[in-house]
Amino acid sequence: MTTIAGKRLSLTLAMLAVAACAPAVTVNQQSEEAAIRAVGQDWQRAVAARDVDRIISFHAPDVVIMNPGSPAVTGLAGARTAWTGLTSMPGVSLNWTPNRIEVTSPTTATETGTFNLSFDSPGGRITDRGNYVTLWRKIDGQWRVATDAVVSSTPLAMGDPLASLGIDTTGMEMRAGGSLTWTDLVVPGFPAGAKRAVLHGNPAGTGDYVLRLQFPDGFQVPVHWHAKAEHVT
Repeated sequence: MTTIAGKRLSLTLAMLAVAACAPAVTVNQQSEEAAIRAVGQDWQRAVAARDVDRIISFHAPDVVIMNPGSPAVTGLAGARTAWTGLTSMPGVSLNWTPNRIEVTSPTTATETGTFNLSFDSPGGRITDRGNYVTLWRKIDGQWRVATDAVVSSTPLAMGDPLASLGIDTTGMEMRAGGSLTWTDLVVPGFPAGAKRAVLHGNPAGTGDYVLRLQFPDGFQVPVHWHAKAEHVT
């Protein structure tokens, strides 16, 4: 008499025998690497042409992009926003060189290399260099970018990191939101309830100043005028 357990054991052994006889899936490292390099070159040509639609076509639907100084973006919509911003930079030039491409399975591969990015800024030409890791995934027979992570190796200026980006920081002041001192906004003709915090300068002085104003719901600012420039947030 054959038991149910015996039948299950026989079926399991049969499945293992079939699996053992199945041919192993092989990967032609050389040809797949060449295919990925060709896709990468087409991708670079699309970047040089600032063709965002073409650039996006090289990405997987769930692509993850991680760029220095920016939050990671996911999906084609996020990728489009990121690439639109980059290709809109004045005088932008971006190129990269793969140092190693390893095809890890018939549908996955890892690429590492170096990149060069430059663009024009109000303070002159800005250049950034560094390394990158790209994870490729084959979708419907085509290699597509699944993850693209960029790491800059260009240090920011120690004394003034924002100046390296072309930002004028002369006289710049920074305030933590929790450290602001709020006082009642007392102005003839204004209803009570508003408050102000001085971010820069002296409103009673002669130079420029910056205020942050806070109003209760429904507050109405009456018609008025200023004898000098006023900056408010």
